[in-house]
Amino acid sequence: MKAQFDYLRYKLDSSFWFLPGLMIVAAIAASFAMVSLDRALLDASIDVSGWLYSATPDGARQLLTTVASSIITVTSLVFSMTLIALTLASQQLGPRLLENFMRNRVNQFVLGFFVATFVYALLVLRTVSDIDEAHFVPSCATVAAIGMSIVSFGILIFFIHHVAQSIQADAVVANVAGNLDRLIADNLAKPGKDALPADDATWPEDFETKGASICAAGSGYIQTLDIDALADLAVERDVVLRLDCRPGHFVVAGCPVAHVFPGDALSDELQKEIFAKFVIGPKRTPAQDLEYEIRVIAEIAVRALSPGINDYYTATTCVDRLTAALVSIMRCTFPPQDIGDGKGRIVLRTTPLDFRGLMDTAFNDIRQSAAGNTAVTVRLLEALKVMAQAIRRDDQRKAVENHVAMIERSVAEFIFDPSDRSDAETRLESVRQILSRER
Repeated sequence: MKAQFDYLRYKLDSSFWFLPGLMIVAAIAASFAMVSLDRALLDASIDVSGWLYSATPDGARQLLTTVASSIITVTSLVFSMTLIALTLASQQLGPRLLENFMRNRVNQFVLGFFVATFVYALLVLRTVSDIDEAHFVPSCATVAAIGMSIVSFGILIFFIHHVAQSIQADAVVANVAGNLDRLIADNLAKPGKDALPADDATWPEDFETKGASICAAGSGYIQTLDIDALADLAVERDVVLRLDCRPGHFVVAGCPVAHVFPGDALSDELQKEIFAKFVIGPKRTPAQDLEYEIRVIAEIAVRALSPGINDYYTATTCVDRLTAALVSIMRCTFPPQDIGDGKGRIVLRTTPLDFRGLMDTAFNDIRQSAAGNTAVTVRLLEALKVMAQAIRRDDQRKAVENHVAMIERSVAEFIFDPSDRSDAETRLESVRQILSRER
């Protein structure tokens, strides 16, 4: 259930209706509560209209109608203008900016408060009565509607300020970097099940010949995957599983995504239970996909370096944020590739992330797009210097050395000005010195 829960949590976080929906329900409940309070005060012969709100039923109707109509008009106008601004910004920073807008809690809250105020005013409006001289004007509920409308326009001013800030490149990159930090904490910092020591764990030697393939029923991206549940299922069914994919990978219908040993243990029921631990959808999501947010930041940098935009400042900001994320990853432990049953047997072999792959995802596209751009190349070398100082394992050293070598070749081939080349070579030498000391 963890895979489904992670996916549901992501869908609710990124939906533009869940929080507003809750606020609408709260507004409905508040309207009934406030009207009930007014009726209770009327039954108790307590007149509060003199110091709260005193008006005829027609006046109350007109006021509530004005509140409802003005709020819904402002809501539609402001969000239409906002989406236009975001569409223009996404052309420079990438289409995923719209998804970040939808996931933003402030945007969800503002929409929810506007619509909730509209619904509240409508529901209170229906209770105003002057039939057969039985006048009823819900004074407390009407005053609450006035208060909500005043707050709504205060929120409107704040929202315009928030949108103006949130579509700035630095703010967008910082927001994505924050999401990446949370993904790192969820997927790397918290240890899962321990892998068995290599000397004690056993893997079936005839796995390839006697195992059976499990093919995907449909094509799509793996959005979430419950590793612990798959390991428990393997122990329960006394089988060995090998996954050929991980969250973020694209699977093709009819192609193998996993293998089971022994092959004769594979049944339709077991296959359904295994696929119940997968969530496959039409696009990549950051629910469990660490590479997704890294690619988003790298995409912003690549777009900034395109000839039509040529904004190397945004590219260097992206390099800074990626450096901070990679250094954080260097301090973490990756989930184990093999998960055992505690009795000396491997029951699940996964396709894990590795540091080199994440570093390639972060820097390869930027390095290629920045060939000949001294400012971004120098910032990449400064990033490698910071990472060289944070090296803890041999695989990290090899990844950093690989990128140093690639940038060295890029400097020699694309940077022609002697002064620019000298700047780059000075930083290259600085990184090499740190790598040699850390050996």
